[in-house]
Amino acid sequence: MATRRQRREPSRWADARDVAQVAEQWTDDQITCRDLGHVWQPMDAVHVARLKYFRVSHVCPRCEMVRIREMSESGHVYAQTYQYPDGYLVEGLGRIAGDAKDAIRVASIRRYAVTEVKGRAKDSDLPRFGATKRAIEG
Repeated sequence: MATRRQRREPSRWADARDVAQVAEQWTDDQITCRDLGHVWQPMDAVHVARLKYFRVSHVCPRCEMVRIREMSESGHVYAQTYQYPDGYLVEGLGRIAGDAKDAIRVASIRRYAVTEVKGRAKDSDLPRFGATKRAIEG
C-alpha cells in the first residue's frame, strides 16, 4: 500500500531563469522579503478560551503579507497560513529554492545593494571566509 507521501504529486520547483525574469516585476519590498525574510509585527490575537487555542495574526510592514497562526494555549503552532499581497505569488512558478533562491539574492543585490563595481581586487577586497576562497579558486 502506498503511503500518503508516495501518492503525492512531485513538487514543482521554480527554474532560476524564470525567477530572475519574474523578480523584475516584484517591488523592492517584495524582493527584500524574499531575500532576507519578513519583518513580522503583531497585528492581533484572539484567545478562544472555550476551545483552548489562540489565533494570532502578524503583518510584514515591508511587503504587507499577513501570517495567521492557530496555536495551543502553551504556544504549539497547529497550523498557519498566509495572505499574500497582490503580485507576490506567480501562478505556475513553483517553489523557490536552490538555484532559484540564488536568483532572488542576485536580483536583490542588483536592485539596491551594488554601490560600486571593482575591476582589480585590492587586499581589502579579498574574501573573508575560507569557503568563499575555495569556491572562487576552483
